[in-house]
Amino acid sequence: MSTGADIRGERVRAGDAGFGVDTRPDGTRPCRAALDVILTSALVDILSSRIPVGSRVMQRGIGDIVEGHVTELVIEHIRRHSLPATASKPETKRSVEDLLLEVEGTTFYVDVKARDIDGTFSMPNLISIDRLEKLYRKDGNVLLLLMVEYSRDGDDIIVTDVRWKAVEEICWDSLAIQNLGKGQLQIRNAKRRLGRFEGDRAEWMRRFIAEGAAFYRAAAAKALEAEKVWLAMIGDAAAPIQVSANVQLDLFGEEAA
Repeated sequence: MSTGADIRGERVRAGDAGFGVDTRPDGTRPCRAALDVILTSALVDILSSRIPVGSRVMQRGIGDIVEGHVTELVIEHIRRHSLPATASKPETKRSVEDLLLEVEGTTFYVDVKARDIDGTFSMPNLISIDRLEKLYRKDGNVLLLLMVEYSRDGDDIIVTDVRWKAVEEICWDSLAIQNLGKGQLQIRNAKRRLGRFEGDRAEWMRRFIAEGAAFYRAAAAKALEAEKVWLAMIGDAAAPIQVSANVQLDLFGEEAA
């Protein structure tokens, strides 16, 4: 487009991110090709558009506005054109997705991320690794990251770029697991273009499980070191100390039920 704005989804080649649907002769998977058509046609008008946000709204508030705007556009587009897909808003605030799309037997959990192209370095949270592991036990579930980039202009934002990519299409150089809750999958650096994972969904999942195990191993080692420091602060005592978890700790670092 002459404005320089861009909108695209990553095409899925044969053997890539398995969505449980047969591959077409041209190498694309039917459900993903259909998803790309829906999102492209629903969101093309958002490019270079001005969205009023107000002068006092911070980045998190802008993210909420963009998420709501994108969700409404997609749901209304599917309804107006009677497309063979269903779209709905999340049932609770703790839902994984901002938008739930059912396309040709595949359920896309769409996570909308808004980024200020003039903003500072950031590592956006995607999902708990525990929740992702449970979500991906079903082959027909796909976590889709939909990225909306914008610039601020007074009380408005101007959308400059829209892209989407399934999480298993993102290479591990672009991802990290951070020590938050049971482990949080994050984008390593939102200012950089996401790299593509060269492999299928099963290969990505094997790497994901290995990364998760390494994270828990490192977290356990840190916890044991912290325990030693805290036990050392107690000092010498003649008897074990009863703690709230109904576990007795002696001062040599051993536990007794």
